[in-house]
Amino acid sequence: MERARAGSSYGWEDDLPLLLAYKRVQSVYTDVIRTALLLGAERGRGRGRSRPWSKPGSEPGSGSGLNLRLLPRAAWRIQRVLAAALEPSGADRELSRAAGAVGAAEVPSYRQVVAAYRNWFRTARPPEPLTPSAP
Repeated sequence: MERARAGSSYGWEDDLPLLLAYKRVQSVYTDVIRTALLLGAERGRGRGRSRPWSKPGSEPGSGSGLNLRLLPRAAWRIQRVLAAALEPSGADRELSRAAGAVGAAEVPSYRQVVAAYRNWFRTARPPEPLTPSAP
């Protein structure tokens, strides 16, 4: 990098922990969202097909779009992911500080994770259909 542009790597030692903490937060966010999509996938339709509101009676407020069979294992997994992400050690101090800034200063319990997913499915609105953009 220095050969291409002198001084461009100045301060990388300070920036690297922040960048790595950001990437860990981004990874946790991705895990939480992917898990929500998996929990909302139609039963029997295969992994990754997320259609939580496609069945009659699974509209927002009913809570029936949530796959209760998968919920316990998914909640344990997410609780462990969050615990690992919020454990302050070395460069992870920045991650812990960032987590505190968004209201996640403590690792949620298994029950809190289950309640969060149940609440989300009970109150979330179905996604808006995508429409092709005009040429």
